[in-house]
Amino acid sequence: MKKKTASPHPPVVHHPGEDEIRDYAHHLYVQSGNLAGRDTDNWLEAEACLRSNIPKHRSHARLHHHLNPPGDAASIACAALDIKNLAT
Repeated sequence: MKKKTASPHPPVVHHPGEDEIRDYAHHLYVQSGNLAGRDTDNWLEAEACLRSNIPKHRSHARLHHHLNPPGDAASIACAALDIKNLAT
């Protein structure tokens, strides 16, 4: 069996700009039915989604698995929704 070797280049981490985060957070706000009082949550989720390279059209599930601890019920549910959305 062949051993995997580490990539000579570290993964590229996307550092979204403020305008990009604002646009994504607004998308999440509209997606939630314009639910008020979630500004900070939308901002943090938008930032995390952009860093995880989750495009807006794949952001159907709120609080994606990258925001929840592994094995947590919300994490499992979101992962299932993300898989379902990938199939569509």
